[in-house]
Amino acid sequence: MIKASTRQVGRLIVLRVEGHADYAPNGQDIVCSAASILTSAASNLLPRNRYRTRCGGAVLAFSRFSSTEQDYLRLIAVGFAQLAKTYPNHVQFHDNANTLR
Repeated sequence: MIKASTRQVGRLIVLRVEGHADYAPNGQDIVCSAASILTSAASNLLPRNRYRTRCGGAVLAFSRFSSTEQDYLRLIAVGFAQLAKTYPNHVQFHDNANTLR
């Protein structure tokens, strides 16, 4: 199960993604691929203050958002929400930072 979440810590927005989808065998798991792409997009599009990645997870902290960067974060959150809706047995998403508003 992939567990993704956003939360606000002071002025930071933290995106945490961990786990494996176990939807298909390694190298064929489209759900894991989608989560990896969303996480990579967040890491590349948004100004990171801090980050940590490891096999099966990442923690990214962001601040100082322009309106464009807020749109990027919202798009990434929508992606995780849609992934969780489509594959509820493989992905959970909790938007505790209210990025979907």
